[in-house]
Amino acid sequence: MGATTLRRGERDRYAVGSTVGVWYLPSEPDASWLDGYQPRQQPYWPATAVPLACGVAAFAMILVVRRQWNLLESGRPTLATVTKIDKKRSDHGTYWVVHYEWSTLNGATRLGKYRHGSKRTVPSVGEVMPILYDRDNTFRSRKYPMTFVTVRLP
Repeated sequence: MGATTLRRGERDRYAVGSTVGVWYLPSEPDASWLDGYQPRQQPYWPATAVPLACGVAAFAMILVVRRQWNLLESGRPTLATVTKIDKKRSDHGTYWVVHYEWSTLNGATRLGKYRHGSKRTVPSVGEVMPILYDRDNTFRSRKYPMTFVTVRLP
């Protein structure tokens, strides 16, 4: 006894009660199939693609954490002023882009922005918030606390 799902084009080929060719393994008679529906060999690409994708994702996470860690370790802290908030929509819901500006030690004004996901904690225009910026490239900045790294006091 057995059951097979027929391909759409072959449904009319077999009538109820007609004789069909069946293949089976002599050592395992329960493993049987219709002629033309033999089992296929499992593909090898998932065994390579899945670990490779996991490795790439892990490497990307390490890079993000390392970049934030370096900014926390050697960046300059300062206070930035929120200048504009844009409400955006995507397939995943609503988010806000918060624009801010700050002054470097030499008096230059820099601009930055970040994506904010929670409506409850969206800062208002004119609000002051802490940021860290790169000493060597003052155009690189992040809102503090950052996603993956922060300073914990005992």
